[in-house]
Amino acid sequence: MSPYGGPAASPYGGPAANPYQVGGAPYGTPGPPAATYGPGAPSDSPHDPAGSSPWRPPGTTPPGTDPTGAHPLGPDPAANPPGAPWGPVAPPTRNGLAVAALVLAIIAFVMAWVPVANVVAVLLGLVALVLGIVSIARGRGAGRKVGAGVAGVVVGTLATVVGFTTLVVYELVSTTEVVAEQVEEHVEPERPGAVPDEDLPGGAQPDEQGGERADEQGAGDDAQAGTGPAAAPLQVADIAFGPDPLDEGSWWFVVTVDNPNPDHRYDSAEMSVEAIAADGTLIAARPQYLTALPGRTAITGTFRELGGMTPDRVEVRLPAVQRGVVHAPGGGALTTSTPVAEESSWGTTITGTVTSSLAEDVEMALVVVVATDPAGTVVGAERGYVELVPAGGKGPFEIDFYDELPAGTQFTAYATP
Repeated sequence: MSPYGGPAASPYGGPAANPYQVGGAPYGTPGPPAATYGPGAPSDSPHDPAGSSPWRPPGTTPPGTDPTGAHPLGPDPAANPPGAPWGPVAPPTRNGLAVAALVLAIIAFVMAWVPVANVVAVLLGLVALVLGIVSIARGRGAGRKVGAGVAGVVVGTLATVVGFTTLVVYELVSTTEVVAEQVEEHVEPERPGAVPDEDLPGGAQPDEQGGERADEQGAGDDAQAGTGPAAAPLQVADIAFGPDPLDEGSWWFVVTVDNPNPDHRYDSAEMSVEAIAADGTLIAARPQYLTALPGRTAITGTFRELGGMTPDRVEVRLPAVQRGVVHAPGGGALTTSTPVAEESSWGTTITGTVTSSLAEDVEMALVVVVATDPAGTVVGAERGYVELVPAGGKGPFEIDFYDELPAGTQFTAYATP
């Protein structure tokens, strides 16, 4: 072939390809008519062998699809609803009953230590216990945590036990305080025929009203039980009083009474101990009752709530006629050993024994210890009780003085049934 003439011959025997020919038509000659856009238009894309164009008029759908947009195989069972988190939903782990049980149990345990509130604490503890048990049963069935429920049961049980215990203890303490107050005032329960201390039997009234003083009273024959001579009246041997160093505004007093009758005793002899101001005003009166065996005995007490007034003296008034005088020759008595004092950082402890020559046991025998300084002045008195002094036997006593006493103080103990 001539390089400048016709087409070059193919070295393989076929016609040589024209590099300028496009679409099977020689360069410069018109080719086949071009296809229009739209359905059925030819496409050079291998993914559209049918000749369908990816462009479609609005409102049309590709072949093989649902115009409504639904999945051809139905809804996807693994698909989550709108707004749901991805993945499987875990079961709830919070146990509301368990939390409520624990909260109630904690509140109950705190209230269990408070008087009055411990009553409510017992009820809350029981409620917490029930809620805790129910929460444990339900939580295990639903696969929930039960730790709070167990804690509620434990704390609720403790709160119930503590609340009930403190309720009993506080009640016992309250009862003991009431009894101690009554013992301190040494006031016996009212009996038929008992009279106020301002108007004792026999007309024991203030001096201006003509009443009889303690050293003028007596015991008439009609007041004695049994037969025998008339009993001589009780005598007030000594009276002492002073401010209470442990209770500001209060004043202690001690009265020593002598029964001069060796064959008579006074069962529950009554008297009135009165605090008198300097101008003769009666500040306070304390009724006292005493079983006076032959010999000396003592009573002690406290004047409280004096309204800021200061006693100038203390007087003891006895009725003109004492009731309950018993003629009992050889009836016996209660005697005390010499008290032993032991000092400590907080006070002085007095110990000793009470010996009985009576024919019957004595329960709750009263022991009064009087403290006297080296000059012979009474500086204080305290009392205690011996739970049991058997007939013809002995019983120990122990009494404490909490205030400071002078050096060389002597102690004397008196016992009475």
